[in-house]
Amino acid sequence: MKHVVVGSGIVGIVIARTLQEKGCKVVLVESSEQVGGLLGKAIQYKCLNFDFGVHLIPSTSNAELNRILHGKDEGYTKEWNNFPIVKSGNFTLGVLNDQSAYMDIHHLPTESYQKACSEILNLQENEEMGHTLEEQISSRFGETIMQELYAPAVQKLFGVSMKQLTPNAYQIFLPPRVILGSKNINRELKCSGFYDQRIAYSTFDEAINISSVHYYPKQGGVVGWVEAMLSEFESFGGEVQKTTSIQSINSNCKKSPYSIKLKTGKQIYAESLWWTASPIGLVNLIGKKLNIDSPPTFRQTHLVHLVFDKPFSTDVQFVTCFDPALSLFRITLYPNLVKPSTEDKKVGWHCTVEFLNKESIIEDERNVISTIVKEIKCMGVVPESANLIFATTQSLGNTFPVYDFAFKDLVTELSRVEQGFPKGIFLEGM
Repeated sequence: MKHVVVGSGIVGIVIARTLQEKGCKVVLVESSEQVGGLLGKAIQYKCLNFDFGVHLIPSTSNAELNRILHGKDEGYTKEWNNFPIVKSGNFTLGVLNDQSAYMDIHHLPTESYQKACSEILNLQENEEMGHTLEEQISSRFGETIMQELYAPAVQKLFGVSMKQLTPNAYQIFLPPRVILGSKNINRELKCSGFYDQRIAYSTFDEAINISSVHYYPKQGGVVGWVEAMLSEFESFGGEVQKTTSIQSINSNCKKSPYSIKLKTGKQIYAESLWWTASPIGLVNLIGKKLNIDSPPTFRQTHLVHLVFDKPFSTDVQFVTCFDPALSLFRITLYPNLVKPSTEDKKVGWHCTVEFLNKESIIEDERNVISTIVKEIKCMGVVPESANLIFATTQSLGNTFPVYDFAFKDLVTELSRVEQGFPKGIFLEGM
């Protein structure tokens, strides 16, 4: 008897491989021709790879999961670049900080900085949640940090005000701590459990003992990693059904708990169904109904892939831009993830820039590329004298939900409906 996994993104592939590790026969169903979701897509310019969704793969406390994600022990050194410290910088208040991913309030105007310090040091140790994200951040950091740092960044990234978002919504894009004072002051404050949750170390190398090791493939980028996992899945007898989806699920079957029919006409007798695609599809298939007033909204993600003729001005792997004066969100600097070969250097230095908005496509590609190039030079990531060699764009569609109250209602309703799912049907990655 087989187990069916719907959706071949990273969650689906990991579930499929985990089931195989337990001796199960697995069928992976994917509606598109390409497996791996966003992580399974990339483009190439000459010998340079650009990922659509660059993610460093972290180590975990689960040895079985590590083996599935990274392969055998020797693969950790032979096939992966490992990073005990992820060098992630940020651009806030017009300043590039390539020593930390956390926003540094030192760059506030003097009066605002003094006020912010006073507010955060006089916080009361009580529950900070509040009803909205605005109330939560104000309770967590004080009014000044909320208004001058988080509110503009949230508006830029979500496209709505903090009043419209639910508590903890910021965590999808924004760091949960700020840099308050000098290195010594930050270290002393972090001795307190209360302030440890609010104050960051000044530099990423100070957090080496509390960070998990992250990995990036030496060759092939993230797509190569996804392809390797899929190849391993198939080598263990896994079956992949692409460009199709589930047409019906029948529980009145003598041969197995479920008879699952694909739109290709293929019938699968299954013991379990693991759903990692859009949950609405599963809810409809099993005849349930969601009671929601309005559908959630999503941010559209667009990518700009660039190659320059000069090295980047920083050695960080990622830079996140919280500054509302600039349109971009995040930059991935590939030469800082994988040491460029001599051949790579002859081609150039490449990066992928992400930006978010409500538009589904890029209508004026030339203008967008010109704007992004100006912004990353303004940030100090690329030298002013660097020339652009290659540029192209991609629109990824719906990627990040807006964590407003409509989305909260949907999650609550899905959780309620999930409790009534038949035995052996699981909704994952919600």
